[in-house]
Amino acid sequence: MGFTACIWFAAIAVSVQKFKLAAKAGIKISLQTSPGTVKIFVNNQPEFEGHYVQTPVTFFVPAGKHRIKIQREGFASQVVTVTGTFGDTYDMPAVVLGPLADVQLGAVRIETRLDLPGTSFAISSGLASGDIPADVVDLVTGREYELTVSAQTPSGKKSHRCTFVVAENATVDAPQILTLTRKGSRLRVTGCGPAGSQPKRTSPVQTENPSPSLSPSSAPEIPPVGTPQ
Repeated sequence: MGFTACIWFAAIAVSVQKFKLAAKAGIKISLQTSPGTVKIFVNNQPEFEGHYVQTPVTFFVPAGKHRIKIQREGFASQVVTVTGTFGDTYDMPAVVLGPLADVQLGAVRIETRLDLPGTSFAISSGLASGDIPADVVDLVTGREYELTVSAQTPSGKKSHRCTFVVAENATVDAPQILTLTRKGSRLRVTGCGPAGSQPKRTSPVQTENPSPSLSPSSAPEIPPVGTPQ
């Protein structure tokens, strides 16, 4: 077999491999939202195991027609229908969820009195997370949330889980304060109580803002930027 033939067969093999990868990946969807942390459902099935995810984020769906729902508690959901084939890419860079009219949003500030490394927090299935101190906004007032705090202590990494209810008067300018402290070797959070110890308010009813069906040939706002070769 000549050198040219070898190059030709190698090129064919690469093309076949690219096609297999595109077929496996399906339709690529890139999403960025405001607020930046949301839940994503595809055909009513949760992505990311039903947890909140921080955008921008990229995920894949099989070729065909799919209903993409973008949701956050306290905000009207956005629904987009996408239609595509293997290798298509949709870019959704500015999906805005508006707050529900009958919902009041509040804010909390997580502080620490401890001089310990690695202090961090996480709220309710990834709704918010990061290092302490931190300000967390767009929480529904009257709603119970679960808080997990962690820190590296002299005796090893410790964590503590509790719940809090966002006060009606907790605003961005005057947030509700949650303070990480320690009692003996155990972490504690003032302003927080044991799970289920605080009164819950029924979660607000989610409403949807449906968007038109999108396809590679009819989606100028969210165009596919790639198709299989």
